[in-house]
Amino acid sequence: MEAIGCIATLGLVAYDQRRGDGAAQRFPDITERGKIYAGLLGDRIVFDSGQPKEVIALAIRQSVAGQQEKAINAGSDAQRIAFIDGLMAKCLPLLDAEVPKKQDPELQAPEPQEAEAKP
Repeated sequence: MEAIGCIATLGLVAYDQRRGDGAAQRFPDITERGKIYAGLLGDRIVFDSGQPKEVIALAIRQSVAGQQEKAINAGSDAQRIAFIDGLMAKCLPLLDAEVPKKQDPELQAPEPQEAEAKP
């Protein structure tokens, strides 16, 4: 159930990031990695549960609807943000474990060079 919830959470945040929602921009870009995560975990859930893809897809849609309802009913904008932050605090580490961030080649340390042998 945790994986289904995280698929829903990451999907909602990625949707908001694609729309340019300022609140969603405080998280790292998850639009591509979230899609990969959903595919990997969705397939794993289908395999592990023995349930058809349609049943798992329905569970994910229900989780999305439930999270949206809770966010709407959270109250103030600050409470809504705190709700999403709590979900993302659980889901980002799972995303990072399954689909690590790609290293930016410009940020990687240079390869150490061998010392030249002196005669």
